[in-house]
Amino acid sequence: MRSTPTTAEQRSVEALIAAFKADNHSVSVVERKIQDRPDALLEIDNIRIACECVQIPPAYIFRQLHQHHQEKDRHSKDLICSSWPNEPHQWMAAAVRKKTLLIPHYLNRTGASEAWLLVHTPANDTKFFINSDDKWLPWALRHGTKMVDHQFAQIHLWTPNGGIEPISHKENEGNTYSELGISFSKGYPTLNVDQGSFPISTTASPNDPPNVFTLEHRTKSHKVVEPLDREYAKHKPARRDAIYRFTVTAWSDNADIQMNIEYPLEKEHISLTSTRAIGLKPSTKYFHHYIYEYHAPSQLSTWHVIQPHT
Repeated sequence: MRSTPTTAEQRSVEALIAAFKADNHSVSVVERKIQDRPDALLEIDNIRIACECVQIPPAYIFRQLHQHHQEKDRHSKDLICSSWPNEPHQWMAAAVRKKTLLIPHYLNRTGASEAWLLVHTPANDTKFFINSDDKWLPWALRHGTKMVDHQFAQIHLWTPNGGIEPISHKENEGNTYSELGISFSKGYPTLNVDQGSFPISTTASPNDPPNVFTLEHRTKSHKVVEPLDREYAKHKPARRDAIYRFTVTAWSDNADIQMNIEYPLEKEHISLTSTRAIGLKPSTKYFHHYIYEYHAPSQLSTWHVIQPHT
């Protein structure tokens, strides 16, 4: 039992409250000694609601990611690659399945009339493990809620870049069916992280000509998180071997870093905007670390239907 919410929980609950207030609903927070089980207790239009939060992707993905990208490997000369299946419908189904068992406890503990589920991503705005700009995502999550028999009155999604998005309203979906289609022509869709580092050394004084380094990293190791969906498991993961090329220009107290990525099989090149490292010290060796995230395949072919039974 936690006495304080996580940053993602706090931000997602605040966003939910703001969204309903903006829609002209009366919203208040019911004060409790311990802010847990459920994670929030609200009154919306005089209806008491037990609101539980849950994160996607699930924690085991991040655990495996950190196990593969360990601190001891940060100065490795090799490029470290991780991939996991992009299957938000399965993540949602697993989350709803787990939390729905606790609904009676939430209602009895709080005196609430109904329970809501607030699904959130990590509170890091720079990560796109779950990106609300991906228009397929909400449909996949809605399909995930239909995969489980649950009693959450409403389910909402919060992402740092997209805010609150309604996913499920139980009252309106009792007589609907859902289908989800995914193209596996390039392998099952994956989310990927490449991580590497390289050394740079600053000059002794601002008057010295800059040190220029040219470096290259290639995909050498690759770790795959196994999918939850048995349909996914029939296919190999979609992934791309990459070549990262860097040009670093270092002065006594700063450095410019230009990164270019090549995907040899696809004959694709990406040139990223130069970044600047500042606040460096003269005559010092530094390791520049980089993490690059991408979807593979980049264009995910899907279709989804939710409509009334006939």
